Amino acid sequence: MIEDFYKFNFSLVTKSNLTIKPRTTKSEEFIKEDENGVKDIHENIYLHFRDDSLSSKEIDVLSKPILGIMIIFGIFDVYLDTKYIQLHGKSYKKKHDSLPVSNNTEIMQKSFFRILKLMRNSITHSANSITYSNSVTRISYWFKGVNFELEISDNNLLELYTATLLLMNDKFEEDRGIYMKEGLLKWYYNSIIRNIVISDDCSFMNLSNIVPLNPMRNIIVNAKFHVHDNNLVIENSKFIRDTIRDFAIRFNNDCYVIPQEHLSNNSISINDLHKWKADLSYLSTRY
Repeated sequence: MIEDFYKFNFSLVTKSNLTIKPRTTKSEEFIKEDENGVKDIHENIYLHFRDDSLSSKEIDVLSKPILGIMIIFGIFDVYLDTKYIQLHGKSYKKKHDSLPVSNNTEIMQKSFFRILKLMRNSITHSANSITYSNSVTRISYWFKGVNFELEISDNNLLELYTATLLLMNDKFEEDRGIYMKEGLLKWYYNSIIRNIVISDDCSFMNLSNIVPLNPMRNIIVNAKFHVHDNNLVIENSKFIRDTIRDFAIRFNNDCYVIPQEHLSNNSISINDLHKWKADLSYLSTRY
């Protein structure tokens, strides 16, 4: 029953307007040389993973903030109970304090739970403390001698919901790997933490150095490369483009999708390739 609850609500949220939909594209780039030996790059865009103009009408949950908070928190709470059986039945404060923080993803997971917990508890303990104006939700109340406050914009709230769902998305991790997922989470995390105002009986922890990865990306299918010393040199990366690109390559019969942010002088060490191993489907213009 718990798994059914999780799956149903996860599906509901993905069909709602509670998340920021990715605008990731798949493309092929062709490096051509003219009669004067000048190289240029040409692009064919094959597929949008998500095109809102073609999708069915989204379920409007965003205009019902209390419902949105309870749905997202409910899904997240079930996810954590399933992942950490020993935390099942604990109070939300004890659950928060007991969440592991052995890596960056776990630290971000705990931070997201902290914010969502405050919002959920405000609904339960002091619903009148929630106000909304100028696209900002404000919460301020006292409980058991502690002052709880939060200010969060609509955009940051959408980022919080989106990041929380990404964190729970094990399929994405299987397809693109933990490092890609971590980089995307860091991008959302930076935006949220930088802009919200929060006061409660918890605190944030520092992350180790992670390169944040903007979620609006363009995957270049079968990018051109050559091996130099112990590095892969991505030929496509030498050409400046307006979009943020990931370069999908086949190397030793495996697929790797390498974010441009992790290239140095258009190159990546073969020793670091394992971080970007991905599903073979990224080598195809189909999806």
